[in-house]
Amino acid sequence: MNWEFVTIPNTLSGDALEVFIEIINNKLYYVARGSNSIGCYDLVSGTWSSFVSIPEIMTSKPSLVVYNSKLYLLHNTNNSLTTSWGTLGRSATAIREVNLTDLSFSNVVELQSSTGLHYTCPVEYKGDLYMSFSEDRRKLNKDQLRSNIGFFPIVFSQ
Repeated sequence: MNWEFVTIPNTLSGDALEVFIEIINNKLYYVARGSNSIGCYDLVSGTWSSFVSIPEIMTSKPSLVVYNSKLYLLHNTNNSLTTSWGTLGRSATAIREVNLTDLSFSNVVELQSSTGLHYTCPVEYKGDLYMSFSEDRRKLNKDQLRSNIGFFPIVFSQ
């Protein structure tokens, strides 16, 4: 096995913590808490094609997931966020579809717990989307596992 290390452009501000990636059509999509942006790395050409700011992000680990050949960003809001459904409080969880052409975002597709879901890890399995998460913002340890981890299906109506 050979590993290739790729660095992100130094034009990003802030610390890149809790990195999450997904790959679609030879392109790697990257998001990290602290950088407040989403990036696209072309695996064929070996170049970063774009970085787009995500201004209302984030209080906890963002996640990316590919579902039905579409890319979704899950994130908690750092401030109140106004949507077509009303205003979400700080730490509410939003799920948005990412436009793969220009990395713009749809309106909020789905909302979860108003207290936020933290350290989300979404996975597609047999056509359904599942997600593990913590309802507590603290880092997890083995003594906390029995009380604050959830595992629930997310169903998108498309």
